[in-house]
Amino acid sequence: MSSTSNTTSSSSFYKVESKQESENETPPRTTTVPPYWKPLKHKTTLITNRTCAQNYSLLILVSSAPGNLQRRNDIRKTWAFESTFKPRWTTVFLVAQSRIQAISNSLLEEDEVYGDLVRADYYDHYWNQTLKIQMGFEWATRYCKFAFLLKTDDDVFVNAAGVLSFLSEPTTPKKQLYTGNHNKKPYVQRAGKWKVTTDEYSETRYPNYCPGFGFVLSHDVVVSFVKAFDFVPYFRLDDVYVGVLSFLSEPTTPEGMLYAGEHRISPPVARDGKWEVTIEEYNDTHYPDFCPGFGYVLSWDVVVSFVKAFDFVPYFRLDDVYVDLLNPLRRARTSGYEKPSQHNPSPSTHPTTYPTTQEQFTLYKMAASEQAPVFVEPKREILTQGDLAKWEKSQAYSDFLGFILTLNDAVKGKTMSGDCHVSEASKKLIAMLETMDTWIDKIPPIDQPQRFGNKAFRTWCNRLEETVDTLMQALLPEKFIGASTELAAYIKDGFGNKTRIDYGTGHEACFVAFLCCLFKLRVLDQSDCVSIVFKVFQRYLELMRRLQLTYMMEPAGSQGVWGLDDFQFLPFIFGSSQLIGHPDIEPKELAQPTVVECHCKDYMFLDCIKFIFKAKTGPFAEHSNVLWGISSVKTWDKVNSGLIKMYKAQVLSKFPVIQHFVFGTLLSIQEAEVFKKPL
Repeated sequence: MSSTSNTTSSSSFYKVESKQESENETPPRTTTVPPYWKPLKHKTTLITNRTCAQNYSLLILVSSAPGNLQRRNDIRKTWAFESTFKPRWTTVFLVAQSRIQAISNSLLEEDEVYGDLVRADYYDHYWNQTLKIQMGFEWATRYCKFAFLLKTDDDVFVNAAGVLSFLSEPTTPKKQLYTGNHNKKPYVQRAGKWKVTTDEYSETRYPNYCPGFGFVLSHDVVVSFVKAFDFVPYFRLDDVYVGVLSFLSEPTTPEGMLYAGEHRISPPVARDGKWEVTIEEYNDTHYPDFCPGFGYVLSWDVVVSFVKAFDFVPYFRLDDVYVDLLNPLRRARTSGYEKPSQHNPSPSTHPTTYPTTQEQFTLYKMAASEQAPVFVEPKREILTQGDLAKWEKSQAYSDFLGFILTLNDAVKGKTMSGDCHVSEASKKLIAMLETMDTWIDKIPPIDQPQRFGNKAFRTWCNRLEETVDTLMQALLPEKFIGASTELAAYIKDGFGNKTRIDYGTGHEACFVAFLCCLFKLRVLDQSDCVSIVFKVFQRYLELMRRLQLTYMMEPAGSQGVWGLDDFQFLPFIFGSSQLIGHPDIEPKELAQPTVVECHCKDYMFLDCIKFIFKAKTGPFAEHSNVLWGISSVKTWDKVNSGLIKMYKAQVLSKFPVIQHFVFGTLLSIQEAEVFKKPL
């Protein structure tokens, strides 16, 4: 077996590479330098000579354009500084000169007020980001004492406390550390925005590097990189430039932390054949690096860390891939670098304790922050049929679908009458829904000529709009009160359209989006998943059924024609998951009255069938033909996977539904990191 060090972070897949500090100022490992790299003496551009106030555990350098004052102020108000007597981290902004005199004057005033700008004597330009790297690292090594350095951008929200938590773990190397979202030898683009000519770079692939939105370096690595500035010529893609500095340094294995064997580099996921893995089991196209199960060597400390990880990492049936997912430096959920979870939990005796909703290291990412993020008024973004592609690649889509799949997995094989943990947050949600239910008694249907669409429903909706702020304040922790604006947008659309007096799967999705936002804020957490479905969502269903029958609401033509009972879809997904592996109840029995009556209190799917029996007349095969067709499927496992595929195709991919969805900070239209192409 050939030895390899694999020190990357779990659900986030962050590569940790080792670096060795040069002991003198000779060019690092120049024998490996390709012929297109010609040594060029570096000239400093640094103006700022202000020193740090103390020795910091983490120094954060934020690359910022001169005119981005509002972004810098937002960061100052949120995560930039720790409000303690002796803060562990501090933040400075890397800013170049502006050709606009008003902005230049504003920068001078800003620096005088805040004293946190690091400036240089060149003009700001997008392709001058490498100069910011150089001047930022130079300033850090000359004027500041720190253990680690985090370089990021001003459109990124950093959980600094989480980063420090990750860096303080015994398994995290304290020297020779270069970690971030690892791009493995990406191809050089010869066209488009990131075009690089062969004169600039003659190879077809770049060396490994971490994208510039966020990476961490230990102090010794920063020092060695600054020394290398005189030997490594300027390259305009700043994150690639840092990767080149890394490539030209001599790598060493971190002390301890041995995981070695025959190294499989990012192998593709097989979608058929012996090693078939479904998209629901693992939603990325490639696995992380791993050593095949026929033989690998682990140091004692790695084995211990793996055992500890059993309670945190969901079961995955390919054992060698699972072992790498246990890798302690791959598990960066506490680091603030939260990338989409690349697999969905399979049945396991170990509880999962982190959310599998797909979270990103970007401005809208605030999940575990100790300080309040900035929220916005959600707005529609899907305005044409062509915008659906943007939605399907968005962070909101990843978060929303990931949340549904997490809930689906949480209730697998469980009954509604069984015991489950009900947190205070879940109790508050149930109480909120019960309050809304009492409004129906106070707002009875009015006499009107038409049978359907009782206009009293509009009064009920008005009551919701009038009290929504009060409801949100009772639900949210003080630091997240600002999220009320975004949460209110989803909850108000979660019960139907007051103009048309109809309801469909789009409204159902809005209520679940509301729950997803609470999950992202950590008002709800992984331990709440079962009660979210069995207590909160079930209470929501009961309220919706009463609204539908009391006010004679119609199925939403544009927001829910694929509701399996004309209104709902998700309870059939969750309910079929409950029935997976049931020893007695088979899909062919889903419409048998005796089976439904006997088991409806335990299984959500059958509870929905009972409501259909109550609300509709005539043969089941005629008024519920889709459900009747499902009864011919052999197993509940296939029913469940089929319904998930149907939901994605017939609800989440339909313009009439998604055009009404709104996007903000919590559910962002920004492209999910998993879809972004490397530079």
